[in-house]
Amino acid sequence: TAKLLGLETQSVTLNLFGGTAQIKGIEEDQIKEGIIALMGPLVSVFSGFMWQQGANLGVIPLWQEFIEYSYSIALINLLPIYPLDGGRILFCIFKSIFGFKKSKKITVLIGIILSTGILIKNIITLVLWGRASGIIMALFMFAASLKAIKTPRIIGVRENLWESTENIKIIKACDNESL
Repeated sequence: TAKLLGLETQSVTLNLFGGTAQIKGIEEDQIKEGIIALMGPLVSVFSGFMWQQGANLGVIPLWQEFIEYSYSIALINLLPIYPLDGGRILFCIFKSIFGFKKSKKITVLIGIILSTGILIKNIITLVLWGRASGIIMALFMFAASLKAIKTPRIIGVRENLWESTENIKIIKACDNESL
């Protein structure tokens, strides 16, 4: 999408729950940034839809878990938790209204509040019912939202939480390297 919009992708990092791209010049254009952020969830929906169609035609086996996973990832990515795609879209909207600095603070605060709520809900679910299905994703979202903080007084907490998620990087391609 970045290439189609005339932007240069410097690197792509794939993580356990998705990926991030370093795109040169994206900060200057909120519309292009919003379009690129929206494409992640749309690709997840498209891949689930295409798998379902392939299974309906008998071309590929029905793998319901993959289809559900694709749709779930799309919905999770649309949550307004920065740096998830939904948080980046919200940031683009706020940036056009409030400017960069204030928008970043508002978006990061919303992300921390939402990810904290999701984490608490999943901890309660684990304690009361023994179900831990969303706790890993909740921890990832919480750590990612804390990573976006640039305030010195909480850097220690942010760095400690993020260190544990750094080792889930799977692939990183730079410049002209292919995945």
